[in-house]
Amino acid sequence: MIDRRAATLLLKRMLYIGIGLIIIFYQLLPLKTTPPTWVGPDLLMAITIVYAIRRPAYIPIGSVALLFLFSDFILHRPPGMMSLFMVIGCEWLKRRSQHLRVATFGVEWLTIALVIIMQAMGSHFLLTLTMAPPPPVGLSAMQAMGTILLYPVLTGLAHHLLGIHKSPTDDDSILRFRS
Repeated sequence: MIDRRAATLLLKRMLYIGIGLIIIFYQLLPLKTTPPTWVGPDLLMAITIVYAIRRPAYIPIGSVALLFLFSDFILHRPPGMMSLFMVIGCEWLKRRSQHLRVATFGVEWLTIALVIIMQAMGSHFLLTLTMAPPPPVGLSAMQAMGTILLYPVLTGLAHHLLGIHKSPTDDDSILRFRS
């Protein structure tokens, strides 16, 4: 028989992957045929960051890497670049999740803002370094700011709809070492 905690962990991991695939599918829908003048927030990045801070055991590094690599291929972004930055950012946030669980929401929000800004700057730098045409700085900054401003909304939704909340104890540590 499967342990109840292991089944819950597997279900939550599959829920993250399912939400990610739904977001990627939504981004593929041809809702507008004209070129956009503004860029919305990166919903997949924000959801992943919420999971990384609130429940780090629910998103193993392999699922983050594969989901973002899949989104890079499907959405015609440079393959592996966003995946690399998200794996580094999520692992950094996972290692600090214990400290962020007892910190105020302002500290948590500032931390994810720094991670998102560093990812945007790193992406722009890497594209410039490889002589690939980077997106305009204004659009990258707009997307980063939108993602940062979306974080509190997603945190509230994740808490009330998905049950992903901050817990002051490290109740994920047992599950993390089993997987």
